[in-house]
Amino acid sequence: MDARITKQRLSWFLSYSWAKLLALLIGIVVVLEVFFSLTAVKPKAEQIFKIYYYPTVNAVGVKGLYNFAKNEAGLSYDVLEVNVEVLQDEAVKRVLDARLSAFDGTVIIADRVLTYLDGHDGEELYSKCSYFELIDSFSFFDAEGLLEKGKAYVDSFKTGGEIDENKVKEHFIARMKGDNRYRFDAAAREQGIKDEIERIKTLDKNLAAFEFLLVSYADEGLFTKYTKYQVSKYYYGYQDTPYDSETEKYYSLSAGFIDQNKKPSSPSISEVMTLEYGEGAGTVNDIVLCFFDFTSAKPDLQYETVIFINSLVKKYSTLLDGVDI
Repeated sequence: MDARITKQRLSWFLSYSWAKLLALLIGIVVVLEVFFSLTAVKPKAEQIFKIYYYPTVNAVGVKGLYNFAKNEAGLSYDVLEVNVEVLQDEAVKRVLDARLSAFDGTVIIADRVLTYLDGHDGEELYSKCSYFELIDSFSFFDAEGLLEKGKAYVDSFKTGGEIDENKVKEHFIARMKGDNRYRFDAAAREQGIKDEIERIKTLDKNLAAFEFLLVSYADEGLFTKYTKYQVSKYYYGYQDTPYDSETEKYYSLSAGFIDQNKKPSSPSISEVMTLEYGEGAGTVNDIVLCFFDFTSAKPDLQYETVIFINSLVKKYSTLLDGVDI
């Protein structure tokens, strides 16, 4: 038997071994890819709480607001990620168009500093601001609509006016099909059901507190009114808008009103949001918070907005003192 190691035999051996090694590596990669796709937790759009700062809002408080939303706001167990994005002046509408087409947004902080059409100084009907233009351009809740839809959502889990835990459980099981947190872990699934029941109960309490804010303080200035498409029709002169079929609604939360009612021993909401430009720079008098309406894509976690608003109001003002949430 000829067992000599020749140059040709060594070449054949190495070629064959590399082929086997390459096949083995490809096999490992495929197995790992399948494994991670089965076990990785990938947040859906509604599981991401996304806050935008409009370019007219000073971004110095970004870190503070991020920490507040992540650690203090009381968002539910199913909010897997909190993001804050500071928008830039350049192509802001194009950027928002792209982001919001993927339902990537929960709330946006903007300004209500009015600029008047020539010849109409002091006439709000002929004014514009980033808040008005945002409402004209994208899908937003008004405060009363947010409350109404939120209550209808929670009521779908009630029997005789009380939270029906079996209804919550059934919905949770249907909603979490394919969620890798619960797919292979029975104990995690049981804990998830408990967390879901708590989420619905917490939301129910927060909706009651939000209704209290609306009834008690909306007309005093906590929420600010606007009629959708007003800017389009009266400032820009577009006559083919649906303005005439719209009514004035509370489309935003006023940071200025919250600051006017701040707790004496607590920090001001100005630590997380202020105006960037103009005479009011560094103040919150014309800062507002608007709430996106993406119910179709976020049927369950859309109402985390209510919890965030209540927590913001409770931390920075006296308006919810004594209210159980």
